[in-house]
Amino acid sequence: MSAPPSTTPEPAAHLSALALQDYVRTSARLLALPLDEAQITRVAEHLERTVAMAALLEQLDMQEEDEPASLYSPAPFPVPNH
Repeated sequence: MSAPPSTTPEPAAHLSALALQDYVRTSARLLALPLDEAQITRVAEHLERTVAMAALLEQLDMQEEDEPASLYSPAPFPVPNH
């Protein structure tokens, strides 16, 4: 039985760097986050990398049973010795 077609929008991989900066600028304004232009550029660059990584993952033919959320267990955070 195949899964129903996805209603998830396509990744924003087609957006230009300027469009991503506009998105970050607008989002920051709506959230009342005081970001200067250098911070907006850095956030947009990070978002661009995140979109690229998500696009790679979307290409994989994975099923729900490939990593059941109920079995996922992250490694414990290391505690430095004092």
